[in-house]
Amino acid sequence: MKLANIATALLALLVFAIPVSVRGQTVSGIWVNAKELSTLPMTGPAWIALKARADANPRLPLLNDQAQMNNVYVLAKALVFARTGDQRYRLEVIDQCMKAINTELGGRTLALGRELAAYVIAADLVKLPPASNVIFRAWLTRTLAEPLDGESLRATHERRPNNWGTHAGASRAAVAAYLGDMVELNRTALVFRGWLGDRTVYAGFKFGDPAWQCDATKPVGINPAGCIKVGHLVDGVLPDDQRHAGIFVWPPPKENYVWEAMQGAVVQAEILKRFGFDTYNWSNKALLRAMNWLYLQDGFPAAADDTWEPYLINYRYGTHFAAPLPSKPGKNMAWTDWTHGPGRALPPPPVATPPVVRSTLSGDQTADASEVISALDSSVAMAPARAAGADGSTRIQQDARAVHFAGVWYADKYSQYSGGTAAYSPSAGARATLSFTGTSVSVLGYRDNASGIANIYLDGSLVAEVDMFAATSAAPAPIYSSATLGAGAHQITIEVSGRKNAASLDGVVRIDAFDLVGAAASASSDATAPTMHVSALAASTIDSAQGSYAQIARADGVPSPIGGLAILRRAQDAAVATSTATTAAHLIGGGRIYIEASAHVSTAIAVVNPNDETNTVDFVLTDAQGHTS
Repeated sequence: MKLANIATALLALLVFAIPVSVRGQTVSGIWVNAKELSTLPMTGPAWIALKARADANPRLPLLNDQAQMNNVYVLAKALVFARTGDQRYRLEVIDQCMKAINTELGGRTLALGRELAAYVIAADLVKLPPASNVIFRAWLTRTLAEPLDGESLRATHERRPNNWGTHAGASRAAVAAYLGDMVELNRTALVFRGWLGDRTVYAGFKFGDPAWQCDATKPVGINPAGCIKVGHLVDGVLPDDQRHAGIFVWPPPKENYVWEAMQGAVVQAEILKRFGFDTYNWSNKALLRAMNWLYLQDGFPAAADDTWEPYLINYRYGTHFAAPLPSKPGKNMAWTDWTHGPGRALPPPPVATPPVVRSTLSGDQTADASEVISALDSSVAMAPARAAGADGSTRIQQDARAVHFAGVWYADKYSQYSGGTAAYSPSAGARATLSFTGTSVSVLGYRDNASGIANIYLDGSLVAEVDMFAATSAAPAPIYSSATLGAGAHQITIEVSGRKNAASLDGVVRIDAFDLVGAAASASSDATAPTMHVSALAASTIDSAQGSYAQIARADGVPSPIGGLAILRRAQDAAVATSTATTAAHLIGGGRIYIEASAHVSTAIAVVNPNDETNTVDFVLTDAQGHTS
């Protein structure tokens, strides 16, 4: 596998000062992936129940209805598609995901928290078409912060330490994972870790009656290990949901709210686990202790729509909590008796990689990275920056060094794009600028039913307002061609206006390429390649919730595309850094990476080189204050 082909996949692990998301859907899967499902049986009670639900007609999605089960029914279709490849199921999932958009409006965050995660996971499994994915991603971004009955999903997760908060956290984690937003995912993990009992990382919850808390002065989401209250073991109790049963009494009442809070908690744990967080071990295996209390102390095993939970706990802890087969779908998740049941083996533990450090990077270098990252795969073929046209024109791809982006832009992969990738932005005021010498310039973009209006500036003057809406998508589509220009240097800028045709679903503007006649794009004025500095700030006790990060900038402080492709990896407690380079896609002005160092987690980052010459990447490990020792 060539680094040129994995750069895009690796970039999903980076969080940038200029947000860049190269893939709209994950490489390894938010919940599970087709490779993992490929070995699971298509016989038996669990599969029969899953297949029967997948074959049933879906309902109209209503995410403002906290009791609707359509979310997990759509997930069933996505799972069957991932196992069988039958496109009928995929098309139904795509239709359902798009119909779900904005149906949360008028509801509460409890409904959104319960409903959303399953749709996100379903979309991840079937891979939405590019145009649909743009709309879906924009909606997901809105769901995190939009007020519903006075509070956002994000705020509910951070304020409410009960079933409301755990469901909100589960959907928040799914959205962050789908968007590749590691800042959001790390914040989600921090809040979840605090809920599990680590008040040193987060303690911003608003708790109710502390009757079931182990220590009323230090309330937590799950009581700490070994906690005794009035002579009774309450280790593993979820106090803010158990309180619905009333004052502390023994034998303890069987409170259904506790099981509902566990639904959200288990989904949070699994999503975060798949992205490198050691959730199942946090706070002395808090989730295992919670299950032990429910089954052994409270005598309250999973029933009805909670019976999918023990399958996931058993899968992760190697336990044998009883649950019926088939299980019943839950409020936010289902089908774990098949996806995580006895037929699925745990993945092997990670293998440490010997340390390698390379710092001098050639712009045209490629290398086999299988010894560094063996689990990632991508079919992205990176296009050359320039290609001559039959009419003598020179084509400049949107990811060439001569193209400079300002504002929020994303990269998109699609076979019909010129070169296979394009840049897009839904953000008003975002700009893409090409400096060139030549006698004319044409801009290629992408037209579809979610495209907006672009402002075109030539040599600083507004020359056109281009409506990129089209009922039928087309790429690459000419969106502007200049008149004959005078000899000399010129500059063309495409700006997202923030406006759209009334018939358009969104205001997205995509830039695919530029065609020049008469000359070529201006190269960088730098006489020598800039030196890039990457500082990974790591506290002496580092974890993914508190976080560490890499700050990327040119040595002279001037904003610039990053030079070089770098991979940083932690495995077993040892930092492993390696770097190489490729003529890969997308410029980035700065970035941040959160790294977890534990006995079971590896973290990788990639910095893509869009340049044609050698660059240098420096790795400097420091403490949280920037000191090297």
